[in-house]
This record gives sequence, C-alpha cells and structure tokens, in this order.
Amino acid sequence: MIQSVSNVIEKNGKTIKENNLELKHNISIGTLVEVKYDEWYGDGACEKVHARLFIVAHGRDCDGTPLYSLCHHKTISQYNKISIKIGFTESDLKIIEQTNNVKKGKFVLEWK
Repeated sequence: MIQSVSNVIEKNGKTIKENNLELKHNISIGTLVEVKYDEWYGDGACEKVHARLFIVAHGRDCDGTPLYSLCHHKTISQYNKISIKIGFTESDLKIIEQTNNVKKGKFVLEWK
C-alpha cells in the first residue's frame, strides 16, 4: 500500500499535514521580499533569478506547508496574474525594509 508522506504520523501523534496546517504564514501580504534561486532544466536550459517582489497571496502545499506567491505589483489584478510566481516557502524569502534608498533602487540586487 502506498502512503502519502503527509499522512506519516509524527512523535506528537499528528500527521505531517496536521502539524503543517497549524503553522501560520509569518510574512504579511504586501511585504517586499528578496528571493534567489537557480533551476537547471537540462539540455542547456536554466534559470537564475534574483528578485525583489511583493507577497501577494498565501497558500499551502499538498502537505499543508505554508507557501507564498510573489509579484512585482503589491496587489493582484486581472492585468498582472500571469506574472505571479507561486510556491515559495518562508525560508526562500528575505524581508526587505522599504527605505528611501530601496524605493529609489539604490544598493539593490547585489548577487554574492
């Protein structure tokens, strides 16, 4: 019999999914965050991303893990839905304080 990982019972007697559903989203919608990732697709296709985007929605993975959706606009509209990036965990994100320098584009997106 195949068992879903999210149905595995943990030490506290609850499933992984039950425990994950108790986790809260700790970053508010509208917060500016920085995300970095690279993805290898094979045959030379790849993606390297370093971006500052706004959290526009909260969601959950199939195992209940809190996820965040990001966009270059603070709010979702019919015109920017296609540019929303989904499926980021809190550990993928770094909160960025919106100082005047940040708002003017100074000292941003330095890949180290």
